Amino acid sequence: MASRFSLVTCVTCVAVLVCACGGPSVQQSQSTPTLTISEKTTFVTAPLSADGTVDFVAAYNELAGAGVTRENNAAAGLFEAFGIPEYLSNAPDPEAAKAEYLRFTALLGVQPADTSLPYCFLDSDPKHHMPWRQADLPEAARQLEEIQSMLDAGVAALQRPEWFLPCAPTDNPASPLALPSHIQIRALCKFLGIRGMYHMGEGDAQAAWRDIRATARMVTLTQRETTLIGWLVSLAGASRADASIQRLAWHVSDRAILEDMLAEVANRPAFPVDRMFLGDRINAIAVLHAIWQSPEKWEELCEGLSIEEPDRELSKSEKKRVTAAIRAADPNVVLREYNRLADEYTAILQINDRKAMIAASDMHQKRRAEAANRLLKQLPSRNASPETKTQWCADVMSATWSVPAKKLREFTDRAEQIRRITLVAVALELHKLDHGAYPDTLDALSPAILPAVPTNLFTGLPMIYRAYDNTYDLYCTGTADEEEDEVARQRYRTLISETMRLRAEAAKAEEKTE
Repeated sequence: MASRFSLVTCVTCVAVLVCACGGPSVQQSQSTPTLTISEKTTFVTAPLSADGTVDFVAAYNELAGAGVTRENNAAAGLFEAFGIPEYLSNAPDPEAAKAEYLRFTALLGVQPADTSLPYCFLDSDPKHHMPWRQADLPEAARQLEEIQSMLDAGVAALQRPEWFLPCAPTDNPASPLALPSHIQIRALCKFLGIRGMYHMGEGDAQAAWRDIRATARMVTLTQRETTLIGWLVSLAGASRADASIQRLAWHVSDRAILEDMLAEVANRPAFPVDRMFLGDRINAIAVLHAIWQSPEKWEELCEGLSIEEPDRELSKSEKKRVTAAIRAADPNVVLREYNRLADEYTAILQINDRKAMIAASDMHQKRRAEAANRLLKQLPSRNASPETKTQWCADVMSATWSVPAKKLREFTDRAEQIRRITLVAVALELHKLDHGAYPDTLDALSPAILPAVPTNLFTGLPMIYRAYDNTYDLYCTGTADEEEDEVARQRYRTLISETMRLRAEAAKAEEKTE
């Protein structure tokens, strides 16, 4: 254990520690209030453990897994098909890592296959992102053949209607609710995209669409993830699926398949935020529950948090003052503040108007910065009143809050804009199939193919489109907010159709050969 801790690291620990749930039967001292179990403090109120505290693992599984069974859970089918992941062999304790993985599969009610799905290295080669044949890439075809049964089982599992990954308890105070890794899920999507292009290269458009449609189905299912990491994985999967759909559509001449593609993209639900952070919120309170019962572990928790180290570090006397504040704080007051902030944060994400949402997020971040400034100026003295120490700990919650809501909205807006580009890209192929060429303007797509042509989400203006003999440009540029910095504007300008990306890849490859 390191002997020095940064101010931000310790402050973040306090943000977790002071929210700890001791439960009705747990009390640090006669002067320290006992935590009251309620929706405003512990967020979940049942089920209870034998000592009268909330069983947060069971509570999470009941909430996130409501209505899900082994038979209708797509995640159960995938983990049954995958086998024991190869990456576990590189863990510090491979046997312990394997045992933990088997706990997850047991919670899912499945037994993993004997063989494992490997990591997808094929994805790094652009040749696999377009239709290809066995004669062109025999080694890649051989690798796909070796895992064919697992990929087919994955496609079948993704036809199930529900998605739920259960959590298991751990002995780690920094993360008491353990969730399985998404590595194999990402690998499956990569392999299916590559195999889809292989089928297209071999002339089987139906099989190609079956695989790539499965990647789109994965996005719809994993949108129900309840943690920030899982949610971001789903967003990344959406971009991958849309890129594959655009590239496949460029080569498909079957109207039924193109119409199915159009329906798949058009009917994809928007990314919800009502479930997002459910797991993160419960995990944070569970962390505090463990530490509140054993306050001497707070430094151990500091070691487990991945927090950027600032310049200033706490002295021994300052660490004692922080510990005193943690012990004296009223957890009911602090947890109420934590849950109020969580509710406020979710409400900001749910604001439909983009400008109004950004303004609310900026105000939220301003209050956070003000709270952080108060914290950094002066730690509470050891002789401060319990009320002062409680307020300081409540301020910690404001100062160490999560990713700015504006940043998360940017992620979802980008995913939505890529979906819009994909919708128009498929519609363009349908128009070309009917008329022999791409239209001069996007207006020609409505109402014959699309009820209305999607616009640039960021400006409200039409997307930029230019038709050529056998290809086209389609992209959005800039944002409606001129106050956005140049980096943000440049990110939006990169939202282009796959036809443009393909030409850029071809030009780059040609430069290498010259």
